[in-house]
Amino acid sequence: MKKVLLIVATAILAVAMLSVPAMAQLNGTGIEKGLSQSEAILGDHITVTLHVTDGVVGQTVIDTLPDALKYIDGTLSVTGGNATCETSESEIVCMLAENATYEITFDVQVVEVQCTDVDVTNWAYVYNGTAEVDSHSANVILHPYTGFQKVATIVYEDNPNGEIEVGELVTWNMTITLPNNFAWDITDAILKDNLGGELGMAGDEVDNNRDQEVDEGDWGDLAPDSNTIPDGDLTIKTTGKTNKVHFWIEEVDIATGDSLDYVLSIFTDRNSSKWGQQCYTSTYEDLPLNSGATIKFTDPETGFQLSAHTCPILIDVVSPILAL
Repeated sequence: MKKVLLIVATAILAVAMLSVPAMAQLNGTGIEKGLSQSEAILGDHITVTLHVTDGVVGQTVIDTLPDALKYIDGTLSVTGGNATCETSESEIVCMLAENATYEITFDVQVVEVQCTDVDVTNWAYVYNGTAEVDSHSANVILHPYTGFQKVATIVYEDNPNGEIEVGELVTWNMTITLPNNFAWDITDAILKDNLGGELGMAGDEVDNNRDQEVDEGDWGDLAPDSNTIPDGDLTIKTTGKTNKVHFWIEEVDIATGDSLDYVLSIFTDRNSSKWGQQCYTSTYEDLPLNSGATIKFTDPETGFQLSAHTCPILIDVVSPILAL
């Protein structure tokens, strides 16, 4: 009877051991990851701390950074034991050379933010060469670039009632505001944006009404100087059958604490394939007037390119009001 009990107990123990991760049986190595702040803005420096308990010779600690964060060269520190480390802008890899408890610290910079808050998760791992020993993550909420925004104001309608109607000519002044919130001057920045295929832009040099004459007699035709460019060089490119407008402004300089307003004249485009008028030929809800604007510039201290985005402007297109 005792022999049977011993066999049963041995079997239960074996099952219990199988339910435990293989590497946990070999050692008690664990990793904890922490960040110096839980919220951040564009350009912020964040200190990352990796605490490795009971590290073993030959194990590898790896931290692969999300796209919005980049490692700042020269900031890596390893205490508690010797390790061989390799770093890049996007990854930190340390091979442990001693059986010890380690603390690995380094700094990263926030290099990209969106138009709304984004909760970014960053994972760190310990490997033994063939399998994962342990992992741990930390989160940081990245806030939008304060003051970088885009608005559009209607300045002309065929039917001036404040609504955008199917087949109606509408002209907007779209204002993009670029601030400099840093303690250093922004130089050689690039502002980019794309308009919807339904739209034209002052100075786009497109034959919008297909009459073989560029910007001559087109509905919504506006001279290039209708665009207000306080700094930088404007380039406009059109693509596809709808003459979709892509534009960018290069060599933008903004002194610290200053802000620039770019006012761009855009209008509903001609469409020769349907209605013979504008490209808004159906009703829409929450239609993007254009994509979000993007600003890119270089941090003179770290050399990283920083970028921020605005949200797209959303509009509603409604059915035209028919006269009785």
